[in-house]
Amino acid sequence: MELIIRSGKGDKQRIIFINTKIKNAIKELLKVRPNKGNYLFNTRQSEQISRSAVEKIYSKHSNTITPHQERHNYSSVRLKRDGTGEYGEYSLSEIQYLLGHSSIASTQVYLNPSLQEMKEKAEIYK
Repeated sequence: MELIIRSGKGDKQRIIFINTKIKNAIKELLKVRPNKGNYLFNTRQSEQISRSAVEKIYSKHSNTITPHQERHNYSSVRLKRDGTGEYGEYSLSEIQYLLGHSSIASTQVYLNPSLQEMKEKAEIYK
């Protein structure tokens, strides 16, 4: 199923694809939510939820995780690792599209390996 993101990060429109499990969860959410606005996530007045409102929700439930960290983690985990094939389903250009980056340089941040990953690889060559 396709979802159209009409006003994503940077006010860019793009299409994302979701699987059946997510589609069904969204359908269930739409059945039970009290307001019937035009947005998937909206305010009590059926208006579009703001970025600052999302940040407030995160800060209410966590002192350490932010929406930006969530976005970075999602992208890093889904990025294919060259040579290993261990985890990740998407190429760098696909991640660029999903994030709405106009420059591949912005997306290359997600290529940076963690210190733990580098330590594990160093142990291979004892």
